[in-house]
Amino acid sequence: MSTHNRNFSHGKVEDLQVFQKAVAAADAIFALTAKETFDAHDELRMQMRTASGRIQAHLHEGAGQTTDKHYAHYVGIARGSAKEMKGHLRRALGYGFISETEFQSHWRVYDELAAMLTGLKRYLDPEGEMQGKRPDRKTAD
Repeated sequence: MSTHNRNFSHGKVEDLQVFQKAVAAADAIFALTAKETFDAHDELRMQMRTASGRIQAHLHEGAGQTTDKHYAHYVGIARGSAKEMKGHLRRALGYGFISETEFQSHWRVYDELAAMLTGLKRYLDPEGEMQGKRPDRKTAD
């Protein structure tokens, strides 16, 4: 079990591709939810903006932890936020706030983010991925 924090000594959390993709995705969601169609459902607008912004926030919080295992915990939470966004996107599509094209485009981005976060979590805590895994869950995301 790893007790040190790699803290990506060759760079900062902001240098990680997954972080940069999360920032771009959050910016895109902010622009998407600025559309007038979201005026009818301010709660969904805020949920989408909050969930998308939490991914980068959790990556920063994780990078400040003292061990890789603790860092991996926050990466897992960030992955949960990426998956949460997919649920919000589905609601936005169902309410007619976004088009099918917008839905598919953003869905792919959050799918990619979830996969990248899974890889980062496994890198940080390779032994932890299978520990505590629910038997009904697939290993890969």
